[in-house]
Amino acid sequence: MGEPPKKISVSLKAETLQILERIQNQQGLHTRTETLAWLIHNWESQQVPQPQCFDAYNLGEILVNSFFQTPNFDTEYQAFGLIQGVWFPRAAGSTTGWLLCDSGCTQIESSLIGDAKDFVRSRPYLSESLNYYNVYPRQPDGKLTLQISFLHNPDITNFDLHPKMLTDCDRFRIRGDVVSVSDDSAVIHVSQNVKPGKTPNIKFDIELSGNLGEAEPGQFWEVYAKRQRYQLEIESATRITVPSALAAMARPR
Repeated sequence: MGEPPKKISVSLKAETLQILERIQNQQGLHTRTETLAWLIHNWESQQVPQPQCFDAYNLGEILVNSFFQTPNFDTEYQAFGLIQGVWFPRAAGSTTGWLLCDSGCTQIESSLIGDAKDFVRSRPYLSESLNYYNVYPRQPDGKLTLQISFLHNPDITNFDLHPKMLTDCDRFRIRGDVVSVSDDSAVIHVSQNVKPGKTPNIKFDIELSGNLGEAEPGQFWEVYAKRQRYQLEIESATRITVPSALAAMARPR
């Protein structure tokens, strides 16, 4: 398969990392992206002061590219991407609706999750503008749907990276176990990352259009895909090989 999209490295000052880690632990957040989203939302409402070591470019770069940073461990399951569209709720204040993409020609059923719920519902004007969204794909009954976890808008502090958003727009990264393959499609199983001995609460399959090369069921693959209307088409893919002796140690503890 071809080379994966270029990963943009993000360099953070030690002071910045220390602040992020402290806030993440204090608030019980799980990822750097969640922590940054929490900070921006609270800065905007002036509930917490903004540390001087954070600037708009620094924040935006992390939020846009954190999806495509190096995974925490070799066999980390992932399914997420960046998409551009207009949020259209089912009703005023609703957390479910559609993302209107491709100039309105594609209407993807979507839902707001996490901090995005209150952030978007408290700003109804956002439904009228074109924005970028961090999303998690799902395919119930084989139909593409999206869970919206974060919104990038020109009126908030993290929108200085329009060129990078444009580059990664409609790109997804899927990491998981191959379920089935054919000449023109592949199904990848994605599961919640849990500690050994624990049962994941979240499990789902993602079907991708295109050829996955020499992939076989049971193998772990990392796939970059591009959205084309309601399909996720394979751009590039890499098999992730973990020596059997280390396989049991590859999951987080």
